[in-house]
Amino acid sequence: MQSGPKAMLVDAFPGIGEISRKSLKQWDDGTKPTDDEREEIVEAFFEVFRKLGHSSPKAT
Repeated sequence: MQSGPKAMLVDAFPGIGEISRKSLKQWDDGTKPTDDEREEIVEAFFEVFRKLGHSSPKAT
């Protein structure tokens, strides 16, 4: 996931339409994402999952 100049590795499972919130630990610059940034990331993945045909994506 990339947001502006920052990037983050996340555990996402597009086959089942799921993203792991626990994997949203830190940006590549070492800073921790804010709660708002975490929600933006989850929503961005939900948008992709919906395009892949998942009607009810989830975050665990």
